[in-house]
Amino acid sequence: MAGKETNMYGLRPDQLYELQTAFHQIDTDHNGYISGDEMRTCLYRNNIGYSDADVQRVLAQMDFNRDGRVSYDEYMGFMAKIYRGLFDLIIKRVKTMEGLYRLPFNVVQCPNLKLKKPSWIRKPSNTMVLFGLLVSYFLVTAGVIYDIIVEPPSVGSTTDEYGHHKPVAFMAWRINGQYIMEGLAAAFMFTLGGLGFILLDQTNKPNMPRLNRVLMILCSFIFILVAYCATKIFIRIKMPSYLS
Repeated sequence: MAGKETNMYGLRPDQLYELQTAFHQIDTDHNGYISGDEMRTCLYRNNIGYSDADVQRVLAQMDFNRDGRVSYDEYMGFMAKIYRGLFDLIIKRVKTMEGLYRLPFNVVQCPNLKLKKPSWIRKPSNTMVLFGLLVSYFLVTAGVIYDIIVEPPSVGSTTDEYGHHKPVAFMAWRINGQYIMEGLAAAFMFTLGGLGFILLDQTNKPNMPRLNRVLMILCSFIFILVAYCATKIFIRIKMPSYLS
C-alpha cells in the first residue's frame, strides 16, 4: 500500500510517512476528514499564530470537491504538490549555482601545478598541537582581540576617601569591558580548569602505574577546584551584587 501511495503522490517513503502522521494528528475524531475546528485545535496545540481567515483559506485550497471538509486524498494531493514544488525549486537553484560556479572555469583554465612540500615542514607532534590549542585558548579567553581594538590600560585606579589612588585590577560593573590584567588572570583560570579536565581524561589510559594515576587525578581535581573558586571570586569582584 505504501509503495502504491508513493507512486500515486510522487513522494518518498519518509515524506509519505510524515504526511500520514500529520494527517492523523490533525484528524482528532479519526473520521478520515479534517474540519476547520480540528485545524484550529492543531494550530493552537503547536503554538502557531493564525486567524480564522487563514484557516478558511488553507482549507479552501485543500478542499477540491468543495464539500466543506478535507479528505485524506485531498490532503495528500495538496501536500504532495507543495513537496514537489519545493523539491523542483531547490533543484533549480542548485543547477543555477552550479552554472555560476562553472562559469569562471569555462573562461580561465586552472594551471597544472606540481607543488612539492618543503622538506623542513614536518607534521607536528601531539604535544605541540596541544600546546598550540592551550595558547590559542588562553589568548581568546583573555580578550586579546578586545585589547587590540580598545587598547585598555593594564590596570585601573580608584580614589579612596582620603584622596589616595589605589590600583584596581578588575573593571567593576562592566561586563563588556576589562583591563588587560583582568583578562589575563581570568584566562589563566579558564586554561587551568581546561588543563584539569585534560589530565582527568589522561587517567583513562591503560597500563598506567597506579601512583601516576592517583597523582594525575589529584592534580586534575585541584586544578578544576582552584579554577572554579577563583573564577567565582572574579565574578563577585566584577559584579558585586551577582550570585549574592
